[in-house]
Amino acid sequence: MTARIHYLTPKPEPIGHFIRIGSSGHHQLETLHSSGRLPVNRAVTEAASFKAQSELLGLLRNAGAEITVDTRIAELSEAGSYVPSAQWLTSADESRPMIPRDFAGDGSRRIASEVATFAVTNAVDAVLAPSHFVHHSLSPWWPIDLQLCMDLRQALDEMGGNEIGIDYSLTTAYGTL
Repeated sequence: MTARIHYLTPKPEPIGHFIRIGSSGHHQLETLHSSGRLPVNRAVTEAASFKAQSELLGLLRNAGAEITVDTRIAELSEAGSYVPSAQWLTSADESRPMIPRDFAGDGSRRIASEVATFAVTNAVDAVLAPSHFVHHSLSPWWPIDLQLCMDLRQALDEMGGNEIGIDYSLTTAYGTL
């Protein structure tokens, strides 16, 4: 005897399965995917790890998953979480975290252009907008991040990346909200 499900309302749509690929462990994920045990709709990977994970990302893309790249600008700008190994922006100083001055003048457009070039070259579906941890409502990062997001959209469009989405995430403490 087989079970039969009778829906009293329309059949629910399955929810999307997203995965964030860390800087290691992608070989295990390749194994899971090849055995049919990693059905994802979207994979988020870090720009600094993109090349090392290209085989997994190709498999996921061929299976219909969207690929989103995380620039980790927030981590590259926080003294406590700055990790030189995550450094991938050539326009950043490898010896220190990024500071608001790095985004002044042409800095925002230069960084946006580098992110857009990466996104278009690697044919990603979306980019997590380069943004920073906002400690309070008067944070100097607010206007920088908004300008950077607008510069990124313009750079993507100019490079033929019109279809590449930008996911803007606000990173802040609950008390700040």
